[in-house]
Amino acid sequence: MKRGIKTKEEANHYYDIVNRKVDQYISEWNVRPSKLLKYMSSKGRLESFLKGAGLDDVEGIETIVQDVLDDRAAMESDKVMTFESFSTGQGEPVEGHERAAAEHCRTSLGHVSKLDGFDRIFEVEDMGEARKVCVMSQGDLEELKGIMIESATAHLLVEEVDVHSIDMGLESGKKVRTRITIPIGQITDKDKISKVIASLTNRDKLISVATDYINDYPVTKAGMKFEHRGRVVIDGTSYEVWVSK
Repeated sequence: MKRGIKTKEEANHYYDIVNRKVDQYISEWNVRPSKLLKYMSSKGRLESFLKGAGLDDVEGIETIVQDVLDDRAAMESDKVMTFESFSTGQGEPVEGHERAAAEHCRTSLGHVSKLDGFDRIFEVEDMGEARKVCVMSQGDLEELKGIMIESATAHLLVEEVDVHSIDMGLESGKKVRTRITIPIGQITDKDKISKVIASLTNRDKLISVATDYINDYPVTKAGMKFEHRGRVVIDGTSYEVWVSK
């Protein structure tokens, strides 16, 4: 027999349980709320979630789960959780970034100034010419790499692989239809996926990711588009340099 939700106190009790379970999924599996919302749109996955939480016999619990997931997804949208700790305009760049910009442009440090509203982007003036230069240290790139790995891992954990057909050696050469869908999160774990992604992320790949990150909407809206132009080493620390067209 299904358990009913008859009072406000009972509804609050079930909301608390669902909130804790959803937070557990988000924290332990590093899944973005929007992805979890999409993942739970499948009836089978929702039933599995409810059974794991001991709520599969509660009448109307699906509505509560939907409310909680919608709320989490809205919070994600409001706070822009992806790359949140690496957004533009946060913190003052260290002197090395400015020196790297000056070194790349073959000018003095006095001709370099931070561009208002943007972190790691500088305006370099030399011989009457002004250029926009973006600089990232090795530490910046390692931070960006870590965020990228976490985001890619969370994406893969809720993805699925479809095996539509397989070759079983039939004389006709035809493949046998299987129609099997394999959730990646059920055949591997977060640590293994993260290690594989890290091993595949070489310098060229990371530079490509950083270039896409730099050329986000605020930058293109300001009329800039950056291209990677090389590396500068200052006091043993390497800095990658991008210049706006």
